[in-house]
Amino acid sequence: MTAASALVLFLAAARAVPGPAPVVEPATKVVRRLEPEELLQGKLPYLLYRPPGYDRSSEAWPLLVYLHGARGLGTDPRVLFKYPIPRLVEAGRHPVPFLVLVPQCPPGRSWTEAEGLLPLIDEIATEYRVDPERIYLAGQSMGAEGVWHAAYRSPDRFAAIAPMSGEASPLWAERLVNTPVWVFHGVLDPLVPVSFSDQMVEELERQGADRVRYTRAPDRHHQPPTEAELVELLDWFLEQRLATDR
Repeated sequence: MTAASALVLFLAAARAVPGPAPVVEPATKVVRRLEPEELLQGKLPYLLYRPPGYDRSSEAWPLLVYLHGARGLGTDPRVLFKYPIPRLVEAGRHPVPFLVLVPQCPPGRSWTEAEGLLPLIDEIATEYRVDPERIYLAGQSMGAEGVWHAAYRSPDRFAAIAPMSGEASPLWAERLVNTPVWVFHGVLDPLVPVSFSDQMVEELERQGADRVRYTRAPDRHHQPPTEAELVELLDWFLEQRLATDR
């Protein structure tokens, strides 16, 4: 073998060796705890993640609001790190190009009773550079019920929603016909029967909704979507904008 041939083989082998995985720049985290008097006023504690690049630009960013399940009730938002969307942000394996707001529901309440939710979204949208046409809402279990209910109460606020394994009333469907929806639910869910999501999807389609996706996972119990599904969901969210004629 000539020296030139050896050099070619060496360079080819070097190119074949995979380099280190790219590191995603971490988000900036804000933990907002409240004083007792603020809690009595109905305000909500929260986590907030500012995306990489937020502080270096003047652009408006999409806002993703994630509602936790019943185990997250309380007054210390640090317990919310374990939930799927915060965990995805903190892991740093995938870009999450959103401002991410994770409010905390008070003890003994549910998201359908938390009057501070919509005012908090308005507060964050005012305090930070939020694109009003790109506000998204997702949640798991009790949080999914909150997603359905908040979008029903304020159908012109959210560009798209993603309820995951939650209860819902088909009576809410009429006000959600124009809202893009991606529903997730496990067929084997023992806590919240999949029939809740089945009925909502059926009623939305009966009412004429044409932007409904449904991941009805045949082997899933009460688990949230997988990480791969969440990444796909984020991409789908970014394709949705609030229609100006809604």
